[in-house]
Amino acid sequence: MSRLCTSALLTAALFTAAPLAYAEPEKYVQLEYERHPGAELCPSKDLVELLVANEFLHYDPITTDPYETRRLVLEASKRDGQLVAEAAVYEGDTLLWKRGPFAGPATSCECRERIAELALALSIWLDPPGLKQGESAAPIAPPAPSAPPSAPCRAAPSEVPTKQEKITVERSRPGTHGLALGGVLPELSTRTFNPGSTAGYAEYDPSRPWSASITGGGFFWEPGTIAPTFALGAGYRWQAFSGNVEARVAIPIDAGGFKPGTVGISLLPCVHWRVLFGCVRGSAGLGWITYVYGTFHTLLLGVGGRVGLDLPITEYLSVMATFDMVGSNGIQRNLDDKPRRVPSIVYGYAGLGIAAHF
Repeated sequence: MSRLCTSALLTAALFTAAPLAYAEPEKYVQLEYERHPGAELCPSKDLVELLVANEFLHYDPITTDPYETRRLVLEASKRDGQLVAEAAVYEGDTLLWKRGPFAGPATSCECRERIAELALALSIWLDPPGLKQGESAAPIAPPAPSAPPSAPCRAAPSEVPTKQEKITVERSRPGTHGLALGGVLPELSTRTFNPGSTAGYAEYDPSRPWSASITGGGFFWEPGTIAPTFALGAGYRWQAFSGNVEARVAIPIDAGGFKPGTVGISLLPCVHWRVLFGCVRGSAGLGWITYVYGTFHTLLLGVGGRVGLDLPITEYLSVMATFDMVGSNGIQRNLDDKPRRVPSIVYGYAGLGIAAHF
């Protein structure tokens, strides 16, 4: 009887230990993410980590353990006007797995979808569903020629979620993928048009930092004095900052017995936030007033400020509305050509124009 009990116990122990012997341990990778120049519309590294974790049913495979030898190398770049994403897993210098390149339109939403597709493929290889005893994932998967179709991009909240937030996974393999955080993952700001975005054309495209503008409006010398003014401008923008130069002329008109006018050039370092911007303005130019008795010329060296709106209307064009106030202390020349200093004056500009971005 004791021999029978012993055999039963050994058999039970064997069947209990067998699945554990064949069970696949959880596999982890260190993430190396590179966003090449031109691919600034693609997600940040934190958002990429979320996209990868979202495609794994059982655990988050991204680790910062320095002893982990497997590396997930994920790259985003811009080629032929499209954003391209590709991924590979290495152990040391040995390639274990590769997918991509997946290409799509040059929008942040589409780039995010391409990275999510790479993450889904990685999850199937690294954490394959329904493995049989003794079965393991293939060591190297062949590269895919093109990205599979994905659901259209949708508008999203402005906050980027963190890993500490509760994430509800909504998925089916294969199929759509995304985080249930009251919607979908956030849409990043671009000037490229995305039909699914409530913002339409957004305010800044790092691939088109240069701008040229033409504006027209009114020049205010003193209360009740308005003259038509026109300006040509050029600028370069980097992230939230820009440097601009502008040439402006205010055409003299008859204003109650005298004709004021100016011509000059200005330098404007600016700070941008969404469609709003503010600038410090330094100007140098010539101002003149024509009376019935003659013309007085004034050297205008002014410092002031500008506030404005830059509203995108196409991928390359935007409408600009600006308002400037400038304080100046000029030197006035009388009719007998003897210079004398005049008190400080304040003048302003208000204008509406169009800007091209390239």
